[in-house]
Amino acid sequence: MANQKISDLTELTSLASTDLIPVVDVSDTTQSASGTTKKAQYSNVFSPVWSLLEEVACSGQSSIDFDGNGSSYADMADTTYEAFKVVFANVKPSVDARVDLRIIDNGSVLSSGYENAYRYHASNGSTQDSDGSGAFQGYVTQKTVESDAYYPGVSAEIFVPVLNDNLNAHGVVSGVLANSTTMMRIVGAWEHRNGGSYTDIQGISFYTSSGNFASGKILLYGLTA
Repeated sequence: MANQKISDLTELTSLASTDLIPVVDVSDTTQSASGTTKKAQYSNVFSPVWSLLEEVACSGQSSIDFDGNGSSYADMADTTYEAFKVVFANVKPSVDARVDLRIIDNGSVLSSGYENAYRYHASNGSTQDSDGSGAFQGYVTQKTVESDAYYPGVSAEIFVPVLNDNLNAHGVVSGVLANSTTMMRIVGAWEHRNGGSYTDIQGISFYTSSGNFASGKILLYGLTA
């Protein structure tokens, strides 16, 4: 690429954290009085950065797992990342149902020991607390997501610190859903309590309490360490 303008190069539309960017260091006048051209790693220029790791279109799956299987990240214990964020975009079940989650440890989905604390703020001005101790699952929303065509389903973000075999897995949920009665803002948190004694914690499995995932998207992002 000698004597080739940067503007003539092939455009890169998706950058990895280790990609390089040309910069001019104005404090270094070795090359000229105006500065010296150097390289900078993308992660150092735009750090920290959320990177899209996996995107799943809902189309009849009974469950959707984020455990790194077949994807570019190792799993949700990958210390390349500080934390993870799962985004639900207009996710709807095939029948009226909750959207639940469970931890994946050493290839097995764990079905006990969950704590939940949620508050729902409704458009009619009411609020409702929804807590659960010793539950069989964590919740994206404990309220029913209705499957009717004219309801948008549930849209939410779930913040999850990088998983660790020696720490109870937990996450924070913020989102919105609408049903035949009202529109509700979701604010909540879940924790899986097993005394931080996982064998090989890998990720999270999402599923519906009835039916399957009919439409919408679920995306996983990682925050670069």
